[in-house]
Amino acid sequence: MGEGIGCFIASLLGSTPVTGYSTNAGVTSITGIASRRVFVAAGAWFILFGFSGKLAALISAIPAAVIGGIFVIVCGIIAISGLQVMKNENIGEKEMYVIAVPMILTLALTLLPDDFLYSLPTTVQYLFSSPVATAAIIAILLNKILPRVK
Repeated sequence: MGEGIGCFIASLLGSTPVTGYSTNAGVTSITGIASRRVFVAAGAWFILFGFSGKLAALISAIPAAVIGGIFVIVCGIIAISGLQVMKNENIGEKEMYVIAVPMILTLALTLLPDDFLYSLPTTVQYLFSSPVATAAIIAILLNKILPRVK
């Protein structure tokens, strides 16, 4: 109901309607912050920033690849959070990344156009030709590189 009212008010003020997606759950899972006060404060800042054209220009200057990279990680964390809820098991932050990044990488390599794959060096072509093997290597590397939480 609040989302509908927010969209209505945004439309009346000449803005685009905005909606809350499940990425909020992913951001909450990544940051560990779920306080309403923090979200109210962030909302107040966003309202103030919404009246600044220069800030809007600055935000729109962020490259699409950066936004896409963040979105991919958040989507992976959301998927792992869903698995965590279904299995009723606690998965640590390190484990979330070790599972989510290779999962999204497998999907990305599956959707990679063949023309792009054949334009890469032979060694990279060989590595990327098997999304599951590439994801397994990345999972092993992430498991060794990321610090263990005590």
